[in-house]
Order: sequence, then C-alpha cells, then structure tokens
Amino acid sequence: MVKILHRTKETRSEALLTPSFDHVLKDPCLDGVSFTLEVSIVILEGNWVLLDEDPWREISGLVDDTWFVDVEPELAKDRVARRHPASGIETKWEDAVRRAENNDLVNGDDVRTRRVMPLLIVQSVEEPEEMPSFFDSRTAGNNPSSWC
Repeated sequence: MVKILHRTKETRSEALLTPSFDHVLKDPCLDGVSFTLEVSIVILEGNWVLLDEDPWREISGLVDDTWFVDVEPELAKDRVARRHPASGIETKWEDAVRRAENNDLVNGDDVRTRRVMPLLIVQSVEEPEEMPSFFDSRTAGNNPSSWC
C-alpha cells in the first residue's frame, strides 16, 4: 500500500491497482480495486493505516487528510462479533465474541495506543435504528466478494 501511495504523488499515465479485503473471502485480493486516471479522491480505511510503525507511518505523509474513527471497546466488540458469523468466520456467538476479544480488540488497542496523530478524531456511536439499505454491501453491484 505504501508503495502504491508513493506512485499517486507521481504523474500517472495508467490506472493503479490496489489490494482490497473481503471478510467473506478472508484474504486480501491483491489487485481488487482499480483507480483510473479520472479518480481524484480516494479514502483509505483500515486498522493499520495510522499505525506509528514502519512502513505504515509513512502513509500519513502521503495523504492529504487523516481521520481516526474511535470506537468504545465494548461497542467495537459487539460490532465485530456480529460480523464474524455474518461473514462465515465463526458459527457460534460465543466463538465470535472470543475471537473479537482475543484478536480484533487486541489489534484495535494496539492501533489506538500506537498511532500517528490524525488531523481529526471522530467518535463512533451506535445509531438507534438500522442503517438505510444503500449502506448494505449485500445489495446488487456493491458486494465486495464480486470485486476479486
């Protein structure tokens, strides 16, 4: 990712291929996203993009803006645990919670305590009602598993 970001600062004559990740596939797709020359805004999202450790720490110097979305650990645990059965990572709720506690929250704490200072910190909250359907990645044409 860092090498690709370096290339965005150069004059380009071709599309850039970047990795994507799908929880259903459980692996990154090396060339999962193509950014054509017409693309002028790209939003990077992920646990590690602001980690203050090489090579990740270089990212903040290669982008125009940095935001960190902070989530209370209990809310993050619930969200991630719900995602595990939905994506087929775990089949039992207890296993999903255990995986969230022993893997995902550990990674989240690592990033929270060892991050490059972002320009903006946003506190994530739980919405009282379900998100509108246009946020649902399962809708036609928006399924990330079809991108690879």
